[in-house]
Amino acid sequence: MFEMIKRILFAKKRYKLTSLIILVILIASVLNINQKSYSSMEREDIPQRYKWDLSSVYNSEQEWVEDFNLFQSKLADFNIEEMIVHNSGQDLLDMITFKEEVAKGIERIYVYSLLKSDSDTRNNHYQSLLFKAEGLMRSLEKVISLISIEVANISEERLQELIEEEEGLLVYEDYLTDIVRSSGYLSPKEERIIYLAGGMAGSPRNIFRMINYADKDGGLNQNTRAAILNAKVEKDIFYKRARGYSSVRESRGVPIEAYDALIELVRSNLASLDRYRSMQSIGLSTPSAYKGISYGEAQRLY
Repeated sequence: MFEMIKRILFAKKRYKLTSLIILVILIASVLNINQKSYSSMEREDIPQRYKWDLSSVYNSEQEWVEDFNLFQSKLADFNIEEMIVHNSGQDLLDMITFKEEVAKGIERIYVYSLLKSDSDTRNNHYQSLLFKAEGLMRSLEKVISLISIEVANISEERLQELIEEEEGLLVYEDYLTDIVRSSGYLSPKEERIIYLAGGMAGSPRNIFRMINYADKDGGLNQNTRAAILNAKVEKDIFYKRARGYSSVRESRGVPIEAYDALIELVRSNLASLDRYRSMQSIGLSTPSAYKGISYGEAQRLY
């Protein structure tokens, strides 16, 4: 995830919001206000003056939701084939301006959800906001990759002509020149695989955050287990997309009908598993769920 954020946020000019957040983190680290006193307290018991004031980012979660839907729609409507950037300097500037607009908006969405999640990593609702924001960041990474590939197809000579034609491109000259000069290192297919791996690549960080902040008492508690499960889902989604399958089920190499039948069989017999667990909870002696028993023994048990 850090690599993805770096590619999105620092491949271009740095935004004021990002600088502000970094400054806040540095100040908090230097001050280290009453760390011992507040480290074991619940967040609602900590004085308000020591908490983040996120009203400068969004006044309410509803505003965040509205912006999320807006920029999700903008990315969904983006069509690289409609942007022929080498025809005119204005076309190229329009595409770069679009990228700047959505990157700024999604950065704001991500920062808000990240700080909300960090304020209480045990809060599943805040975690869901962060996961949604991370998904939006990956969609943005896809758009930026497509734009970079399009720009890389412009020759250096033609790029200079476009910059001379449209003075608004002067501020992006270094950015555009770097893309053109670095073209050829990766093919469009390889670039696609990189952005597809974004969600999977961020999984170790998410798991660490849950272990270190949400489940401090040690062990694989519910937040850490959820992060591990999410990592498995991200891995399955990556292979499904990278190999062009229409669904994760199809990527298993098993007929979908057989896969669905197996899931239905398990679901229809969950009552037996629940009975087994309830017998354990009241201290009844039961065979281990991980030791083999015969079909007849299972019938007598249930």
